[in-house]
Amino acid sequence: MKLALRAFVVFSFCFTLLGFPKYLQRFTQDPLSSPKFQNQCATCHIDPKGGSPRNEFGEAFDANDFTITPDLRARFPERFQYPIQVIDAHTEIHYSDPTNKTVVLKRDGTATVIDPANPPKSGTAVAGRPAQPAAAGAPKAAAPTAAQSGRISDWEKPMQISNRFLNLPQPMPIQRNDMNFLVQHRFSAELFQGSRSAERLFGLDSTANIVFGFDYGVWDRVMASVYRARNDRTIEMDITGDLLHQQRGDPISLAANIGVEGQNNFHGFHSPHIQLLVEREFNRYVTAMAAPTVIFNSVNNEQLEFLRDFAANPDKDYTVNMGVGLSLKVRPSIAILGEYVPRVAGFRGFFVDRPAVSVGLQKQTFHHVFTLVLSTSTEMSPARYGPNVGSNTTNRFKIGFNIFRKLR
Repeated sequence: MKLALRAFVVFSFCFTLLGFPKYLQRFTQDPLSSPKFQNQCATCHIDPKGGSPRNEFGEAFDANDFTITPDLRARFPERFQYPIQVIDAHTEIHYSDPTNKTVVLKRDGTATVIDPANPPKSGTAVAGRPAQPAAAGAPKAAAPTAAQSGRISDWEKPMQISNRFLNLPQPMPIQRNDMNFLVQHRFSAELFQGSRSAERLFGLDSTANIVFGFDYGVWDRVMASVYRARNDRTIEMDITGDLLHQQRGDPISLAANIGVEGQNNFHGFHSPHIQLLVEREFNRYVTAMAAPTVIFNSVNNEQLEFLRDFAANPDKDYTVNMGVGLSLKVRPSIAILGEYVPRVAGFRGFFVDRPAVSVGLQKQTFHHVFTLVLSTSTEMSPARYGPNVGSNTTNRFKIGFNIFRKLR
């Protein structure tokens, strides 16, 4: 226990050194950026203090992989300083790339990058006059992409990220003074109960384990959390460090979590844990994550005294598991998720030594994330679902849901 508490202090100290918004630094260091918008959270966010949701420029910057390009400058000229030539009420020429000598033709809000060394051929619109008709039989020009036209498709618009995948924590960008609220709910009865499933409303008539949680951004990239579960009146307290994140242009999202939970409103049986959260999004459609976890003091000796004959590895007082998850977007804001949490070492719970399995249907908005969940586990804290303790004895699916709300 002392070792875990020391680790908790070290993690908390280290995470304070990590807070720096890389995306804002990129904008500020751009040679054409306007000083009025440099080092200002309002450059990309609606709230001048930072945090989600982003404004129109922030969404476009994200959709452009956090890269400043001539057409991005032309779409938001108020944030940059460069010459603009107005041809008429519909047409402008933006000299937004003096280094490479390219210009951006902006006509009726549509931005097109033009290289003076390779001017448009006949049949292409140029500043000040309409396009000439193409020769008979000539192939039609391809329609401009969303990025070329300055529009952001629904698939590219950033959605709110929850702090939970299903049961596993999920890495998310953290800024100072961020505030989040979480509700998790799992009914205790099985989804299918034979001929009486419909009569019992597929488990919805049963009691439930309910978790209420709150997160607060103590510093940039450092978040403190507290959660309270109905089962055994378990209270969990965590510190999470946001090490890397794809939204800031990093190749992966990476976070570390260290915490401790105690039963009977934190008065007894304390179980510390350490988690590493790794996530990678592929083409905005598929997201894969892994969450290796070590749980200390994972077996309750009072329970073990009566249930030793039904325990797996009862002589170990720690548990190691390797949680993995996969998300597939079927619509810009709707995804199907799956989660698998096998125990790989140490104490493995009572009665049923099987991995916790969960599937879900998730709906995202700019402030909320709602997830309908089917899970073999009614427990939602690492020291509970990790070693498979509590009410998860049947290992069959129960229905539940998660509601995540970003308050600030």
